[in-house]
Amino acid sequence: MNLNEISKLNYAEINSIWNEPRAELMYKAFCKTRDLSEWAQYLKDHPPSPETLAILVVLGLEKFQSQKGRMAGHASGIARRKKVRCTPEAVAKLYQEEMATGTEKRNIAARLAKRLNVTPDHIRNLHRQAKNKRD
Repeated sequence: MNLNEISKLNYAEINSIWNEPRAELMYKAFCKTRDLSEWAQYLKDHPPSPETLAILVVLGLEKFQSQKGRMAGHASGIARRKKVRCTPEAVAKLYQEEMATGTEKRNIAARLAKRLNVTPDHIRNLHRQAKNKRD
């Protein structure tokens, strides 16, 4: 069975085959094998049907793509944290500077938000985070 034949398989048929014990046994055997020689011996002793192999390839591809997406999301989070406009520590410092100049506390978040191009709510949350770290 080549790749074109696998791609033409009916997914409903594949799902019905996956529920067969042969596919489950093959998957469990793969999980329990310690090395490739043991896996090769299992395949010689219990040759799989082409449909069962197709199911395993499709499921393996789904798992690979899921893992790839998870890793990309993790890398995206790291990149976004590096580009952050303001940190809780920086906001706490700016809050203290504004308080020292006599700015009313209720106006500080709006001023800093305008300066840093973020929302006042974000500034308040960062200030709260900085306060919680100190306590």
